Amino acid sequence: MLNIDENQLKLLLEKKRKMLEQKKYDGIGESISSISLMITLVLSDFSQLTIIKPLYFKIIAWGISIVILTYGIYTFIKSIKIYSVDQLYSEIADIDPKIEHPFNIVVIRDSRENGKYLVFKSKRWNCWLFPNYHCLNAIFSKAKELKYITECIKRDLKISEEIEFKYIGNNISEKYSVGDKVRKKYNFHYFQATNIAIDFNNKRTFHCNGKKYCWKTLDQMYSDKNIIKKNKDVLDYVRRMCDIS
Repeated sequence: MLNIDENQLKLLLEKKRKMLEQKKYDGIGESISSISLMITLVLSDFSQLTIIKPLYFKIIAWGISIVILTYGIYTFIKSIKIYSVDQLYSEIADIDPKIEHPFNIVVIRDSRENGKYLVFKSKRWNCWLFPNYHCLNAIFSKAKELKYITECIKRDLKISEEIEFKYIGNNISEKYSVGDKVRKKYNFHYFQATNIAIDFNNKRTFHCNGKKYCWKTLDQMYSDKNIIKKNKDVLDYVRRMCDIS
């Protein structure tokens, strides 16, 4: 049985109201209407208009028809990806503080400067975090997750060479989720890179595939009040278990 705060549930349902009420293939009517209007504009003669110049009338009418067509296409595309009952249940379960949320934490050392580790600026948390990825399944499979994070890191950091990781272990942690504004229980699985070459090692900060990265020591992270507030549990585990120096 789910243990969910009623106010949190009401807030979630209110956010999803439009998606729940949306019908599949919405927007077709608007698209057809706008196309009909365009055909009328092409075939009709507006030279007899006296209230407004025919040219101005056509410009306004074409503008309206294009706006309606754009809205119709946008609504239609959104309606194809209809919000399912399974998605709603998943998001409702997500706000249950007793549900564990499994994530893979990836620890990568700077091969040129000892003691520094790769972090990225998370927009969702507004904080420097170790690279992390949601686990593929609730039932953890080390082999599958190793393959998955290898693919993710190679994609995100544009690495073509072979890379290797070792599994360190996992840690259960309860803390406030900045994005969802509720306390959650996380199950963090830690992987440490044992063989990896990153072309950006000589740069203090760099951007790659839409993410901002930098190299920091644990002492630098511990001195950052924002990181301590949001991610101290992860720092403590990394310092204790991942041979950080």
